[in-house]
Amino acid sequence: MAPKAGRGSDQFVVRLPDGMRERLKEAAEYSGRSMNAEVVQALDSWLDGVDHSRELERYYTENPPEMPGPGDIVDDTLTDDDLEKWAEERIIRSPEDIDRAVEQILREQAYRLRAGMVAAFRAGQNRKDKGAPDK
Repeated sequence: MAPKAGRGSDQFVVRLPDGMRERLKEAAEYSGRSMNAEVVQALDSWLDGVDHSRELERYYTENPPEMPGPGDIVDDTLTDDDLEKWAEERIIRSPEDIDRAVEQILREQAYRLRAGMVAAFRAGQNRKDKGAPDK
């Protein structure tokens, strides 16, 4: 929940694109809040997501997932133990967290795949430079 903002709170003027004020007004009416409270709530939720994204990034940097090797059979089934562990560690708290975690894992996999491809390419270049026949 967003912190309460009163008249003496910090103020910040925002220029809204055409139509956004009306959308904000409708959202505030729907949720039963003032337009200001709706903006504060939206910003607070967004900042929580930004903070949590950083936590996920830090977690996966410190605890990279094990990547399968060539020829390994990949079992992509999540077990109840996996989900329980993530819940205990407060890594996955919402569907958005699942998306962030998957994005982080995919970035790491892509980086490792790229590194392997670059190494293979360089090895091939070295063989060519030394006059070795291509395989």
